[in-house]
Amino acid sequence: MFKEIKNLLNSQFNRMQNFDSENNSAKAAINKKNSDFSKDLNNKISSSQSRISEIRKSIQNTKL
Repeated sequence: MFKEIKNLLNSQFNRMQNFDSENNSAKAAINKKNSDFSKDLNNKISSSQSRISEIRKSIQNTKL
């Protein structure tokens, strides 16, 4: 009886450890995706701002 309870507790403890490691892996993957998305978004924003600036200059030059 005592061995069964001990085995059950060990099993539950192992499940908790596995869950923690899987959870940490999932968090790391999400952080990487967020980082990649953020870099991509910043690049697109920068590119868009540059194009907008060029268009503004072009419009000003045509008015002159």
